[in-house]
Amino acid sequence: MVQKKRVLITGINGFIGSSIHSFLEQSGYEVWGLARNKEHKNIIKVDLADYEQLKKISNKLPKIDVIIHTAAWAHGQSKYSKLPIEDYNLRITKNIIGTFGKIIDNLIFLSSVAVYGIKKKETISTKENTDPKTKYGLSKLLCEKAIMESEFRNFSIL
Repeated sequence: MVQKKRVLITGINGFIGSSIHSFLEQSGYEVWGLARNKEHKNIIKVDLADYEQLKKISNKLPKIDVIIHTAAWAHGQSKYSKLPIEDYNLRITKNIIGTFGKIIDNLIFLSSVAVYGIKKKETISTKENTDPKTKYGLSKLLCEKAIMESEFRNFSIL
């Protein structure tokens, strides 16, 4: 019997996370999730900005093959934190790195074209210079850099 690959999605109840969740389940993956609210089957409620809480729940998870990190605060200030958006998003990413970087080999991070300062819908190359114009874009760029310096053996930044 072939064992299903296990995927952990941060921000699983968000727009992107929930779409990825549906697709992966339909494709035969065993999907687990971390969410700020709405705990149910294979979805654990956790504040990703709270390192100790995240570390504690990590022991409740089965062996995970890949993390898909979609969680981020996109607009304005988080009602869950007084931190500026760039600090909040970087904190949750560093908490993911600190909790899972040594025990899970693979990470997929969903970044944004906002790191290039581009607002129009156009094709861009990752060889372009980064030039974030918003705090959200800056937060994604800071997260990318933290991941590139992390202990994840394999990562993709989309």
